[in-house]
Amino acid sequence: GLAAADAFVGEFQTLCRQHADLQPTATLAELAERTRERGQAAAPPAAGLLSPLLAECGSGPRASRCVLVHGDFWAGNLLWLPRRGRLAPAVSRLAGGDWSGLGAGSALDDLLTWMASLRCEAATGSRLALWRTLWLAPGYARQLLRARAREAGYTAAEARAAFYLFLARRLGWELGLDLQARNPAETARAMAEWSLALDWLRQHGFPAPF
Repeated sequence: GLAAADAFVGEFQTLCRQHADLQPTATLAELAERTRERGQAAAPPAAGLLSPLLAECGSGPRASRCVLVHGDFWAGNLLWLPRRGRLAPAVSRLAGGDWSGLGAGSALDDLLTWMASLRCEAATGSRLALWRTLWLAPGYARQLLRARAREAGYTAAEARAAFYLFLARRLGWELGLDLQARNPAETARAMAEWSLALDWLRQHGFPAPF
């Protein structure tokens, strides 16, 4: 499934590069500034959680261009197309649905969104354990992210900035600062989980897959 998701993202970004009208004009720095403004308008606890992530995503080159992203790229918004034949893999291709989140983002956003929605035995249900398993430890997932960053032409600093911008925007989405509203229980759960994850990131110098 992870390989199929990466193939979908690669094909979608290639298609967008072939059409000038599908190229967002915003830079990642401008997207970070908009995310920062939304965070500052939120209640103090949310703003405090977003602040360290945005500080890290602001350290990359400011001229990095955004690309068009699906915006809500997880298994529930995709059709899995089977490959015919007894010896063929179970899944050959994906087709995307629910494009309401279509907009500007980094070349890593859709793949990171997919990974953030995964559950795996090694992560034992913990958000932080999932991150460390997929993104911050050697393995197939991190290889895909690095390959996607190279294909986008990102330097290591640009990829790192895009990674932390994704985390900031993901946090904002889970806190209900973007498209989808959250009830108090959902907000409280997100605050608790992200607080633990941010403490670990801070203690380890804000690592990144790049």
